[in-house]
Amino acid sequence: MDNTPLVTICCITYNHAAYIRECLNGFLMQETNFKFEVVIHDDASTDETQGIIKEYCEKYPNVFSPIFQHVNQYSRGIKSIIQTFCVPQFRGKYVAMCEGDDYWIDPYKLQKQVDIMENNPNCSLVISNGISLNEITKKQYIINPMGDIKKSGFISPNLVLSERRLIPTASMFYRKDQSKMPDFFRNCPVGDRPLRL
Repeated sequence: MDNTPLVTICCITYNHAAYIRECLNGFLMQETNFKFEVVIHDDASTDETQGIIKEYCEKYPNVFSPIFQHVNQYSRGIKSIIQTFCVPQFRGKYVAMCEGDDYWIDPYKLQKQVDIMENNPNCSLVISNGISLNEITKKQYIINPMGDIKKSGFISPNLVLSERRLIPTASMFYRKDQSKMPDFFRNCPVGDRPLRL
């Protein structure tokens, strides 16, 4: 029996103890007809993040593949954490992004995105709306990367790459063969925009 996951969930964390359980539970609630793995990188958190991740790894060893740093790599000048540490661990055909202070609310998120990719070989990125929560005011607002486009469907690359469009990183789903970025992206202080490019 083939245990190779179809999807790799990539999660990077740093001092996300207040959020990480909700994030990891969002992965575990996914209802799929395929296997998935979670490659989770913690950049030497100083709070309880690593302990919480270890707890989940012990309980679900076939799902979680942790990468624990003992020295913060970002502060050492390694800006491309995903490229440097996570991408070499990816085994899935597809990659789903979700950082440790974000979480998924749809148990069919991965299944829907896989179905789109499998049925549309020319599709390179699947995105969706997101909800942003202001922790102080408790107000929520919709992050709508498609702007005034109300229906689902294909959108132009210009819309995806637009500076004024915010694409929720936690909604990004793409083919693993697009994970390797050119060397000149390695020192980029953020990873979302280069990934979209």
